[in-house]
Amino acid sequence: MSVCLAILLLAVVGVLGFTNYQIGQRRQKLLAQVSALQAQVKDAQQKSKDLNVKISQPGNTDYVEKVAREQMGLKAPGEQEVVIYNDQNNPTTTSNLQSASGQSQKISWWDNFKSWLKNLQEKLRE
Repeated sequence: MSVCLAILLLAVVGVLGFTNYQIGQRRQKLLAQVSALQAQVKDAQQKSKDLNVKISQPGNTDYVEKVAREQMGLKAPGEQEVVIYNDQNNPTTTSNLQSASGQSQKISWWDNFKSWLKNLQEKLRE
């Protein structure tokens, strides 16, 4: 009877030891993930701080304008989108076009593409 009890006790200790080992391995993996995520958070906070410094600097409106135009799709008051069509009713791919008043207006390929899509939708609705 004592031999069976000793074997059972040994089996329980073995299972507990193995489980403890597995928990330790899982803990190490999670700690590595936590430290990697903490590094990402630190990098993001530093980038945010740098961007806030750039934005807050007086005379740095060029950077703010660039971000507003390229990433947010905004335009300055009074600006207009201009699309020039060629003979086949396709938008031109020229990036700098002359307006009727002779002023150079910069038109991006994306603005041309959006205008072309709008015109296509209107034609399909007709």
